[in-house]
Amino acid sequence: MKKLSSIVAAILAVQLCACSVRVRAPKITVDVDGVANTTVKSFGEISTETGGVSLKAKGAAQLPDQIITVFKRGVPKDKPIDLVFVVDTTGSMQDDIDEARRKMKQIVRALDERNPDHRVGVVAYRDLDDVYVAKTYTKLQAGEGKVLRSLDRLKADGGGDFPEHVYAGLVEALKDQPWRDEASHHILVIGDAPPHDDYKKDKKHSRAAVRKLAKEKEVKIHTIGVNCSGAC
Repeated sequence: MKKLSSIVAAILAVQLCACSVRVRAPKITVDVDGVANTTVKSFGEISTETGGVSLKAKGAAQLPDQIITVFKRGVPKDKPIDLVFVVDTTGSMQDDIDEARRKMKQIVRALDERNPDHRVGVVAYRDLDDVYVAKTYTKLQAGEGKVLRSLDRLKADGGGDFPEHVYAGLVEALKDQPWRDEASHHILVIGDAPPHDDYKKDKKHSRAAVRKLAKEKEVKIHTIGVNCSGAC
């Protein structure tokens, strides 16, 4: 009996140890603005590879101004514009979505002032095992009405392991939009977490796939890494 008790105790100890290993989260470091360093690095690389602008937002309140800064620095005045917002809609992004929604008329007005000949679309992304991985809310079209309604429908939920399937959102936007031949093509990614570079089997939604599609469709990918609001 004593020997059996020792064996049971040893098995329980191993199980407890295994559980503790499974739930231990990777260490995440942030910069002075509270944006995860991995997000800053990966978003910056995506933008650099496609000729886009990469910025950071210290928090939700700064996000609308940074979106407008992307327009000023990355969007031309002398050519029609097709622009798709690709937004992280996992749980930690709710305050950022709310702020963008609240200031969307101001954001659209800034885009009008920069270039009135524009169309806008909206794509959301989360992660594997969420309700959706990537979803088109609005395809490229003129007028702010449907874009505003799409933002009203965006709800933050899911996520949990910090990185998200950013590449799935980008591929959805690159492939599923009616880009005009005569327009300058742009995507603006807004998120607080880096892409999953560990989904090695998902070749269709990888960094290489994004790079290839962006080159084929001549799309500049701009990025805004947002303060992760305690989620990291």
